[in-house]
Amino acid sequence: MSGSSEEASGSRGKKPDGSAYKAHMEALEGRNAKARKDGKAKRAQREQDQAVAQRATERRQDADLRGSKVRGKSQMK
Repeated sequence: MSGSSEEASGSRGKKPDGSAYKAHMEALEGRNAKARKDGKAKRAQREQDQAVAQRATERRQDADLRGSKVRGKSQMK
């Protein structure tokens, strides 16, 4: 029994050629690239939104300062 030719030759099939590993790694690299691309897009959008909000805040503050200077001069007369 221990020396039968069936057990020795073929129950395990052919040797692995690395194609499954290669396919797995390519899929992993694809997911990583997509995640990186999505992350960059989200970051760019967040930074753009923050810049718009910052400019709006600065405009409001500038308008408040201009308004207080005008009021300040008229009150001094």
